[in-house]
Amino acid sequence: MNTETEKLKKIFSLWRDIECLTPFEIHENDFESLLDPNNSAHSPRSSIFKWDEKNNRGRTAFQHELNKSPVGTDTAEHITVYTICAGVIPTELYVKRVEELLRKLRPDCSEFLKDYSYEQMRSNGRIALGGFRVNHFGKFVPDSIHISYAFAYLIELSRMVKDREKIADPVSQAVSVAISIQSRFWPELDTSISSAEDAQAELPDSKILYQMKCRRMKGAKTRDGKSRRIMQLNDLSPSLPIFDANIVDEIVKFLLKEAELDVPYEIWVAKQFQVSTQPAPMPFMNSPYVVEIERILALLKDNFASPEDILSKITYSILDDSPGPDRKDILTSPKAFADLANPKHFNLGRWPNLIQHYLVPLQQAAVEAICSCDDYSPVVSISGPPGTGKTEIVKELVADVVVRRAFVLSKIKNIGVEELFDDIAEGLALKSEFSEDFSIIVASNNNNAVENITKELPYSYGFERQTFYFPELADELNHTEGAWGLISAALGKGINWQRFYKTLFRRKTLDSNGTKVKKLISKDIC
Repeated sequence: MNTETEKLKKIFSLWRDIECLTPFEIHENDFESLLDPNNSAHSPRSSIFKWDEKNNRGRTAFQHELNKSPVGTDTAEHITVYTICAGVIPTELYVKRVEELLRKLRPDCSEFLKDYSYEQMRSNGRIALGGFRVNHFGKFVPDSIHISYAFAYLIELSRMVKDREKIADPVSQAVSVAISIQSRFWPELDTSISSAEDAQAELPDSKILYQMKCRRMKGAKTRDGKSRRIMQLNDLSPSLPIFDANIVDEIVKFLLKEAELDVPYEIWVAKQFQVSTQPAPMPFMNSPYVVEIERILALLKDNFASPEDILSKITYSILDDSPGPDRKDILTSPKAFADLANPKHFNLGRWPNLIQHYLVPLQQAAVEAICSCDDYSPVVSISGPPGTGKTEIVKELVADVVVRRAFVLSKIKNIGVEELFDDIAEGLALKSEFSEDFSIIVASNNNNAVENITKELPYSYGFERQTFYFPELADELNHTEGAWGLISAALGKGINWQRFYKTLFRRKTLDSNGTKVKKLISKDIC
C-alpha cells in the first residue's frame, strides 16, 4: 500500500471542501418530516409558517403563536419547538455567485466551472443559509444556530476576492458566522442563566433541552386505561423576552450582506411537537458526510492511529493509489465485452419482466460487474440520465439477492431439526449464514429518490406469470392498491418504521362477529 497519512489528509480535506461547497438542497415537502425523525405518530400536526420580503402573513402568524407560549413552567405531553430556516434562496443564484467569484480567483478553471454550473443548476432547488431554534416558552435557544457550510464558503470566497487572503475551512467559518450572529443580535444575552449542571442537580431525573429543564411525570389515564407520558417543563432563561419574528429578516439581510449577495429570499418556520428529550437534528442544512469526514481528519491530524485502523478496508482500498487492474473499455474492446457478458457469468436471479423489457447488453454488463465484485472492492458507479434503465438494474440486483438466499436456504437438510436461530438478548435472530450478505439498503441524500425505488418495486408488474407475495401488506403499508408483493419498504424516518411495524404485527382484522380487532401476525409472515 502506498497510501500515506499526509496524502489521506489532503484527500479528506479536499473531500470536505467539496461536500461543503456543493449546495445541500432543502425541499419543502421534506422540511417538516426531516426535523425530528423520532417524532411520535400520535403528535399533533406540525405547522409551517412561510414569508418573504413582499408577503409577511406567515411572520404575523408565527409571532401570534409565540405570544401564546406558556410562562415559566408548563406540563405537556409534547415539547413544542420552532425550527427557523433563516433565508431560503434559489440554488441557481447561489451557484451563479460562486462561479462568478471562482472565475475571478482562478481564471484557468473555466472547464471545471462549466461542469460545476451545469450539474448544480439543472434543478430548481433551494438552499437554506442558516437556521436556529425557539423553544417551548417562545425563547431563542443560544446554542442552536447553524450556518450552511456552502454559504460559509461563499462568504470566505467573497473575502478572498477582496483581500486575497488564504481561505479558511468552511466548518470553522460557519462557527465564526454563528458567533457573529449571536453577538450582533443578542448582545444582552445573559450567559449566567441557570446552568445545565445546577438544573440537573435539583432534579436528578431531569434533562436539559433547548434551554429548558424537562422531567418526565406519571400522566393521566387514557380511555383504554393506558397512562400518558407527560413532562414538566421549566424555562431556564426567564429573563429573556419572547422571540421577535422580525429579527429573522434582519439576520437574513446580515448574512446576504456578508456574502455580498443580492437575491430574493424566503423564511420557513416549522412548529414541531416532539416527545424525545434529545435535540432534533437539522439535516436539511449541510451534507451528512461532513461530520464523519471531520472526525477522520481529526484522527489523522492527531496521529491517533494508522490509516489502516482508522478507515474501513473498503474505504482504504478505494483511496489507495497503488496500480490497480488495467481499465477495460467494453465499447472499444469486443473481447472485454464478451468476457463480461458471457452467459456463463450471468447472475442467478432475474427480475421476471416481459421479454420486451429484458436487459440490453450494456445493462447486463453493469449487473455482472456489480455481482462479480469482491468484498473489498464493491463500489461500482452507474450513471445515466433519467429513463435510461438504472432502476431496472436495481430490480435485477434485488432478484439476484433473493435467489442467492433461496439457494443457501435450500441446502438445509432437515428444517424441522436443524438449528436456524441464535438466542440473543433481544430474542431470536436468524443465523448469520442465512441472513448476512442478503440485505439491500437503498440510500440517498434525497428521500424522494429512495422512495421512488422502494415504493415502485411492489407495484412494478410486467411479470410473465401472475405472482403474489403478501400483496395486502404492501397495499396497507403504502396506502394504495394493486401491489403484487411486499418486496421493499420505505424506512429511514421514525414514522416510517412505526408504520412498517404496525403493518406487519398489529394489523386490523375482522373477528367472527365482523368487529375490527388487532391481531398479531408474526406467525403468518415467518
